[in-house]
Amino acid sequence: MSNRAVIILFFLAVCTILPAMPIWDITVYPTSTVAYGMVTIAGEPAEAGDIVYAFVHRECRGKQPVKVAEDKAIMTMNIQGLDDHEPVYFKIWDASADSVFEVNYTTFTKPNQDIGYPPDLLPINGVKEPIIFYFPPEELEMHPYEIRQLDVGFYCNTVNGVQDLRVFGNENLDVTPDGLLLNIAAISDWTGTEEIEVELLNDKGEVLNYGTTAIIVTP
Repeated sequence: MSNRAVIILFFLAVCTILPAMPIWDITVYPTSTVAYGMVTIAGEPAEAGDIVYAFVHRECRGKQPVKVAEDKAIMTMNIQGLDDHEPVYFKIWDASADSVFEVNYTTFTKPNQDIGYPPDLLPINGVKEPIIFYFPPEELEMHPYEIRQLDVGFYCNTVNGVQDLRVFGNENLDVTPDGLLLNIAAISDWTGTEEIEVELLNDKGEVLNYGTTAIIVTP
């Protein structure tokens, strides 16, 4: 066998053995949020070599290898971004399995501040079957004095682990969670458009996922 053939076979063998790390380019901003997290995969501590990625609106905003100490895997990550309260979600690359795990937990940016500061570390747990929230149509129309009931569970691939709902952005709408239902009504005879954000919470009050929809109230 020629030397060239040996080199090619060696190269192919190395490529087969080495894990294929994801290539997500980080978008850099003048400011960032410092995030501290406890990293697990299927409830077990992540391992050295595993990497956590942060995303905002499908844009990669952070990348951080985990550090293992005393059988715990932790991370300290700069999440890039200028604006406050941008929704952040995570992915974990498991180096040993060469596999990307989704993370149900989501959080929000706080530029020039910390989130998950010890001992309140962010629970970054990788799962193969995340809770997917196809939250409702981009627009939902209703009339003044009408009460609309929205079943949030209908828009999830699973409701396992979802214990509560939390709503933001409703200034002219009365939005009341009832289990996994939302009761929506306009305040007085108000008409217009208002975007609300709905968060899915677990039994610890942690955000599993979120979604937004525009409520249009017309006469």
